[in-house]
Amino acid sequence: MLRGQASGVVGQDGRPFRIADSWLLILAAHPLKSTFVLALLVRLINIALLTHRDAFFAEQDAFGYWALGAALAKRETFWPTLLAMTDRMPLYPLLVAGIQHIFGDAPRAVALVQAVIDATTCALIAALGALISPPVALIGGILAALSVTLIVFSTQILTESLFLFFFTLMLFAGARFLLRPTAGLAVWAGVSGGLALATRPAIALLLRAAVPLVFVIALVQRRSVVYYQSSSLTSQGGTILPCGLSRW
Repeated sequence: MLRGQASGVVGQDGRPFRIADSWLLILAAHPLKSTFVLALLVRLINIALLTHRDAFFAEQDAFGYWALGAALAKRETFWPTLLAMTDRMPLYPLLVAGIQHIFGDAPRAVALVQAVIDATTCALIAALGALISPPVALIGGILAALSVTLIVFSTQILTESLFLFFFTLMLFAGARFLLRPTAGLAVWAGVSGGLALATRPAIALLLRAAVPLVFVIALVQRRSVVYYQSSSLTSQGGTILPCGLSRW
């Protein structure tokens, strides 16, 4: 219990209770929410400091994604552009197109959406840490929220923020599946992995390597191998198939 005195707030042991201590208690009690708020605040401040349009196009690929988004945002060029995309996965250009359709030629709007996505990724990293212990969740979340690399990439018209979100979501679902296998978690991991692949193809080898893991977990837990494997692979296939058809 705390009691107020004229000289300030003190605890039962008579030592002063500092405001910083109360903030630490709040952060420790709500690591996921605290991580999300901190990460979003840092990213919004960073976006506010970017005054020039060129700041959102530091990489040459950013111009390519912006041009693809502009073409996909127009009804008359949507299908020709989507069907002609053979060198890039379609999910991120479709996201950029949706934002351009709503906000117009505004790269800052993409950065704002990506700030929310990236802050959610940081919260997922904290959630992964929470599977170990609350202090690990808080430390991991703060490190992710203040990561310069994540902050910078969240402002660029590039796939990194969206890909990392789906990849981290897949890892979280996979970690939960390792602890307590269920069909729902298998589907969750499969959909997340499929969406990550629809954003960047580099994850394909990792997804293939994860297939034997489901067999091992099912055998250890004495559950149906076919049940979990079909749930995961079906959800991945259902997510990837529309993207694959668009590339033919």
